[in-house]
This record gives sequence, C-alpha cells and structure tokens, in this order.
Amino acid sequence: MIASWLKSRRIFFVLASLLMAATGLLLYWLYLGSIERERVRLLDLALVHAQQLEIISTIEERDAPRVEVQRADRMKGIFDAQSEFHRFGETGRIIFVSREHILVQSNTSGQEKPTLLSDEQGRTVLAVYVPFVGESFGVAATLDLQEIRLPYLQSGVGIGLMQLLAMLLGGIFIFFRKDSGPQNIPDDEATSRAIVASAGEGIVTFNEYSTIETFNEAAESLFLYHKDEMIGKPFQTLFVSSDHNPCDTFLLTYRSQGTTKMAAVVKKFQAQRKDGTVFPLTLTLTESPLWGHRLFTVLLRDMTEQEMAERRLAAQYAVAQVLAECSTIQDATPEILRAVCESIGWQVGILWQVDQESPVLRCVEVWQASPDRFSRFVNLTQQMSFAKGVGLPGRTWAEGQPVWITDAVQDSNFPRAPMASEEGLHAAFAFPIQLGPAIFGVMEFFSREIQEPDQALLHQMLSVGRQIGQFMERKSTEIALREGEEQTRMVLDTALDAVVIFKETGHILSWNSQAERMFGWSREEIIGQSLVDTVIPPSYREGYLEGVQQYVRTGLSEVLNHRTELSGLHRDGHEFPLEFSMTAVRSKGTFLFSGFVRDLTERRQTEEALRKSEEQLRQAQKMEAIGTLAGGIAHDFNNILSSIIGYTELAMAQSSGTSGVVPRLREVLKAGYRAKKLVRQILTFSRQDESGKKVLFLQSIVEEASNLLRASLPSTISLEVDLDATTSPVLADATQIHQVVMNLGANAEYAMRESGGTLFVKLDQIRVNEGNSLLQDGLTIGSYIRLTFSDSGKGISPNIQKRIFDPFFTTKAVGEGTGMGLSVIHGVITSHGGTIQVESHEGENTTFFVYLPCSTSMPNMGATVSVTRGSCFGQGTVMFVDDELSIARWGKDTLEALGYRVIVFTNAADALEAFEKNSDHYDVLVTDQTMPGMTGELLAQHVMRLRPNFPVILCSGFSYTMNERKAEEMGLQAYLTKPVLMDDMARAIQAALQKKMSRSPV
Repeated sequence: MIASWLKSRRIFFVLASLLMAATGLLLYWLYLGSIERERVRLLDLALVHAQQLEIISTIEERDAPRVEVQRADRMKGIFDAQSEFHRFGETGRIIFVSREHILVQSNTSGQEKPTLLSDEQGRTVLAVYVPFVGESFGVAATLDLQEIRLPYLQSGVGIGLMQLLAMLLGGIFIFFRKDSGPQNIPDDEATSRAIVASAGEGIVTFNEYSTIETFNEAAESLFLYHKDEMIGKPFQTLFVSSDHNPCDTFLLTYRSQGTTKMAAVVKKFQAQRKDGTVFPLTLTLTESPLWGHRLFTVLLRDMTEQEMAERRLAAQYAVAQVLAECSTIQDATPEILRAVCESIGWQVGILWQVDQESPVLRCVEVWQASPDRFSRFVNLTQQMSFAKGVGLPGRTWAEGQPVWITDAVQDSNFPRAPMASEEGLHAAFAFPIQLGPAIFGVMEFFSREIQEPDQALLHQMLSVGRQIGQFMERKSTEIALREGEEQTRMVLDTALDAVVIFKETGHILSWNSQAERMFGWSREEIIGQSLVDTVIPPSYREGYLEGVQQYVRTGLSEVLNHRTELSGLHRDGHEFPLEFSMTAVRSKGTFLFSGFVRDLTERRQTEEALRKSEEQLRQAQKMEAIGTLAGGIAHDFNNILSSIIGYTELAMAQSSGTSGVVPRLREVLKAGYRAKKLVRQILTFSRQDESGKKVLFLQSIVEEASNLLRASLPSTISLEVDLDATTSPVLADATQIHQVVMNLGANAEYAMRESGGTLFVKLDQIRVNEGNSLLQDGLTIGSYIRLTFSDSGKGISPNIQKRIFDPFFTTKAVGEGTGMGLSVIHGVITSHGGTIQVESHEGENTTFFVYLPCSTSMPNMGATVSVTRGSCFGQGTVMFVDDELSIARWGKDTLEALGYRVIVFTNAADALEAFEKNSDHYDVLVTDQTMPGMTGELLAQHVMRLRPNFPVILCSGFSYTMNERKAEEMGLQAYLTKPVLMDDMARAIQAALQKKMSRSPV
C-alpha cells in the first residue's frame, strides 16, 4: 500500500517535472526565435538609417560649398541633427559607431551580424552594425536584451505558477484519494479553494459540463461579478456572446482531443464585464481529473494594457517607417494617418495645416477606415477652418500639447458635435506637429467608442508630432539649400526616359515602360536576362564588363555617376544614340546598379535642325545687313542719277536733231536708265521698295513670261510648261512676279547653254501641315502656290549653294551678270511672305521651288482705265525745294524750259517762310522728302494747313517713312521716285494744275 502510494506520487512528480522542463525548453526555443526576428528587424532599421544618411550626405556634398571636413565628422553631424529618429520601442536606439568599437566590444568582424554589447549603463544589448561603403564607421541598431526576455520570463512565471498550482492541486487530490478517503474531502476542498482565492491572477475552475465551481477574488475584480453570481453559471458567460462563440468551439475541441495533447493551452479571447465593456484576455487552460471527473482550471489575464502598449509602439514604429520611406510630407501624410489609425484601432484621421496668411487651421488630408462610413462628417470637416482655441484642433494649436476628449458628442467646445453624434463618433484626441515652439499643424483622430484618456498614447503621439515636424523642417531646409531640389528631381524623372536596375552579374531586375518603348523588349521578356547580351552593342560589351568588375573589386569607376554618350541596341538590331548614367548601392553584401538612359535620337535631329536654322538666320541677317546698306545709299545714288538723267534729257531736248551730240547723249541716257533699273533691283532685294500688290492669279503671269522665255531660248533647249488652272489667287505685285519668272528662266538657260536640255516649269497648289519641313523655313500652316523651275543643266556644287542668294555673287564671267538676279528674287519672294528653296545635284540638274501664300480674297476684275499723254508744256509758278544744289538747278532749268515760272529753295524752312508770306504767289509745290531740318512730308503738311487742297508733289530717292500709298492718304498730288524723268515731272505738274483749276470757283 505504502509502495503504491509512493510510486503514484513519484510518477506524478516525474511527469510534472518533465512537463516543466519541456515548457522551459519550448520557451527558450521561442526566445531564440525572437532573438533572430529582432536581429532581422534591427538589420532593416540599421540599413534604412544608413542608406538615408548616405543619401543626405551625398546631396549635401553635391549642393553645399566645398569645405574640407572629414566625411565621418560630416555624417556624424547629420546623424546628430536627426536624433529624434534614433529611438524605437521602449529601449531601441540607433547609434553612430566606428568599426573598431564594435570589434573591441564583440570580438567579431563580420558585417551585418548580431552581437551582444554592454551599453554605457551596463545593460546587455543586442546590436547589429552596418558600415558605410568604403568607410571605417557606420550605424548600429541596439535593443535591450531585457526587453526581448521580459515577455518570455513573464510567460514562464505565469505558466510555472499555473503548473505549480496544478501540481499542488494534483498532489492534494492524489493524497486524499489514496489515503484519507472521502471523509476528508471537505477540508481539502476548502484548502484548495483558499489557495485559488489568494492567487494574484484570475482563476476559474469549471467541470466537464462547463459549470463554474471556483471564482477567485482576482476574477471578481477582472469581470466585476461577485463569485456568488457566477458559481453555477456556464463558463462561456464570461465571453462576448455570438452565434458562433469561439470559446464554445475551443472547449469542444479541447474535450474531443483529451488531456494528453492539449494540457496548458493558451488562447486569446474577447471577454465581457458585467457593465458590458469588452476587453481582451489570455486564457491558460489546464485539466486535472478528480475522482473520476474532469476538472478544468483556467488562468485569466487582462491583456488590455499590453495590447494598448503594443498598439502605441506599433503606431510609433509605423510612423517612423513611413517617414524613413517617404520623400515628401505630401506622400507621408496619408500613410501616417492610416498607420496611426490602424495601429490603435481608430476610424478617422485628419491633418490640419496652419495657413500663415489667415492664420487659421485648414483641413488638408483625411483618412477613414471605410470610404462609405463617416462621409458626412468628413465632408463637413473639409469645409471648416479653426482659429486658435476653437474646437479640438484649435485647442491643440493654442496649448501646444496633446488634447483628449472622452466623448466629443458631449464636449461644449466641439462645433462638429451634432454631426459626430449622427455618424457615431465619440472619443477623439489630437496632437501638434511642431518643431521647437513653432507649430506647423495638428493631427486629429476619432473612435466610434467612448474611451478614457490614454496618457501614454498622448505622450508617444507628442513625440510623433515632433518627428513629423522635424521631417517637414528637414525637407524644407533641403529645398532651400539646394535651391529647387523638387524641380531638379522633376527634371530627372522626366528627362531620363528609361530606368534599368540590374545586379553586378548584369542580370536585369527592373525594367520600366520607357525602357520597353526605347529598346523594344517587354518587361516580361527582359527580366532575368543579361543586360550585356540584350541592349548593349557588341563594340561596348567588353568595356562594360571590365568597368563593372573593376568597380566591384576596387570601388573605383570612371563611368559611375557620370553621363556618357554611347549607342544602344534595339531588339530589331538597329543601334541608336543614347546618354547613359549609372549609380551603385550596396545591399546585403552585393551591388545593385541603376542605369538611367535617355534616347538622343530626337536631340541629334533637333541639333541638326537647329544648325540649319542658324545657317538660315545668318543668311537672313547677312541679307538684312546688305539690304540696310543698299537702302542707305539709294537716296544719294538716286540724287546723282537725277542730275545725270535730267540734264541729259534737257540737253537732248535743246539740241537739234541733226547735231552729232544727240546719239552720244542718248547713250548717256541709256546708261542712266540702266543705273536707275539697277537701283530699283537693289531696293527690291532689300525689301524697301513697296510696290503695289494686288490679288491676282499667277497662271496668266507665268504663262506670259513663259512665252517670252520660249522666244528667247535657243533651239537646243526645250521648254515644258504645266500650269494648274484651279489654283487659288495670291496677293502679289505682277511686275515683280514676272521678273522672278524671267530671272529663273535666264539662270536655267545659262546652265544649259553649252549642252542643251529641258526647262520644266510647273505651277500647282500644296498644303503645309504641322510637321512639314517647310515650317523651318519661315512658313506657317496653310495653303501655298508652288512655282517649280527644273533644268537639266550641270547642277550647283554644295559650297556654292550656300552663297547663290548673296548679292553680287555670281559664277558667270565678267560682263555676263551682276550677281543681283537670285538676290532680287529672294527679296521679292520673302517680301510676299513666301520662301524659295533649291535642290541641286552636281553634274545632273537644278530645281528651284518658289512658295507664295494663297489669298482668301478674289481679284478685282473691273475694267482698266487708259491714260493718254498730254502736252508737256504749261504755265504757272512752281516752288521747287531740294537740298541738292545740282537737282535744284536741274529742276529750275527743266521746268522753265517747259514754260513754267520756277522759284527754287534749297532749305525747307526758307521755303515755308516764303510760302507763309505770300502763298497766293505759288501754284504748285515740288519738294524732296529727305532734307536736313525739315522733311518734305512735314513741309507739305504745313503748306496744306495754310492752303487746304494745295497741290504738292513729293519726290524721294529712298525713304523709310514715306511711300506712294502714304502720300495718297495725306492728300498729296503725286509721289515720284528719283531719278525723275522730265516727262514724268511735266505730267505730274500738269495734272496738279488741272486739278487745282477744277477746284477754283468760276
């Protein structure tokens, strides 16, 4: 009997010890797994901080003035400036440390491996060290080992207490069942109940029918029930009731699997107190058979505070992770609101930003757990603004501290209370986003439940607000220091068309859509393939491989972080120019390379077009300079010609027809006419000769000029004409267009004079649309008449083509041309708003294309009026004004020879004074335009002001301000271009006197 008794107790205690040992080993195994998980987390945090620090350091080194500062000191300064970001969890820290310090502390040399160190307070910490590339220093993430151990120690103590209690109860049951008999049960049960009642954790026992038999004082405090209320009630009463009660399912599963498989099971449930509040708890279940019956003992622990602490830590860690991953506050804000709400289980998050101009708080971002819930409250919030002290955001702004509202519906200083009540929102808190005393904004959060203030959460959120403020300040400072970093980043994002990420082995990891379009490979096809074998031409492959291998070995590269122009290989096999830049980052012991590629094809085409435009601009500037020079000398040259032609005509008129001098004078006059025509060509070239332009059809003009050409061409040259009769009219000067056709025909005849050939003339209409190369020659989108002259001559060499439109440039022999033909044509065409192009192949042919814009008006088909020439002689007094003495003498001699009385003035002011004294003495005024002191235009205005409708004839060799149309608008009788022929002068004066007589009263 005694042996059996001892044996049963020995077996019981051996099994209990084995269970405790197994539990300890299990906890230790879980503890080691936790160490590994924390190591991974520390490694990630250290890598994030190291990469962020390297990026900021690189930006400062690039944008800041170059100062001789050690890299370690610079990075240490940056690290210290971000001290608010260097803590996580309860004891986690990020530290700046040298490799030697880590080696001395840990006696290990491996990078990114965990080690145990002693901090300055003598605590043992878990540390992971990550060095900077090529440096002897880095950052380390540390965590107090006690923070990792504590949950397992607490669990071990709790489970150990439970097991000890189970051993105690089991021993009591075995003792009394074996030895004492049923008569001692009441005393032993009382003892057991006393032990249970005195336990610090909530302990409840129930039988196999789930009926509660024991309910200790800790359980009473936990559930707010008295034990008398619960004993005899189902154990499931303590949990949240539902159709599928998880506690029922758990108990059924436990009972079906027996005691050997599920002893000391820990589960987590949502419990419900007597007042209806719901809270989380852990349930540790142990079964002990008693007198042939199943007795269940549960150890209950309230997890509310632990969950709240975990949520607070999760929220703080989530915000830190968002700030580490986001580059701008705009990107970080919605993620921060989401992270905080999801971490603490709240439903609405709002960001208010200070409007410095008002100043008020305005809503800039809202996050809600469900898009369909709280929409009216969110819409109302987005429309509101708060001053200091008004509402929850305004109170937080004014106090500079977190504010908690247990129930916003009942708060007197909450303007949105009615809407919050309708939407079912109650608890609310807010914290400021600040840096020192400055507050940038407020973050506000809402819950559907009424909740008492959580001071620990408010304290952590105050720290989060400071982190966000430092993040905003740092980003603002970076923008200010780099003077437009955001714009530079935008340029980089849009200018570098293709982004490729690949490993040091050359295998492609990332391939964006721009790269797909540029190289012709889809993302699915190219991922995993070798960059060298797919997009790098064979001529560059060897150099690329050597450069990458050299960088991996030495960390040195001539290409890294530099833009290089080379060729890319398209999938179809053709090569194209591109610009390539590459950066490298070391991640987990290997290098990753980022390649940024820009297609240079369009740029090369643009550069070629720009070069062509610059050549055209230089040509236009040269033509304009020569035109200005031509216009400048035209006046003086015409004055000289006026004297030569005028006196020659006068001498011929006064000589007898039998005199031998007349033929000689006729040759002088002929030379003067040629000089006059040459000056007119020069003015036409310079676009200063404003001839009359009319709306007309070019077919008749080209046809008439072609007939003249056909008559003048030798028999060895044939002329073919193709004129489209349906073309639109143009606004043009018929005489000048006729001259263009004749000059182009003459040039073609000269090119085919020796070998003969065919001259082809074509007139048609085209449309210039967007993208047409003619737009680069100064044309605009629209319809144009195209006149084509193509000859089969010897062609023009490329070096001569660049100069053919230069004035006085000619390849003809001396005496065969002046070099003004094509320059005059160029001036005429450009003055009409068109352009001229030449295509020539040396030794083959030459084609000229003339483009003139179509007119939307139709030609005036009215009848023309013929004017018969009257007698050149007349009578009357002429005031003749010209500052050139020779022309003044010519005018006097010529007009007196025609019978007029002439009074000459060489000064406009003297002429006006004489006119003012005796205006009735004069019948007509003939004046030069360009004179010192007073122009002819001004003199004419004074004269006509004194005597309205007084006939004035204005003469000019050249003027920038006066032309025939303006003279007509002023009411002048005539506008004559120097040199003036005697016959033209006589007819103009005769017409002026006749007009004056017709206006005189009878």
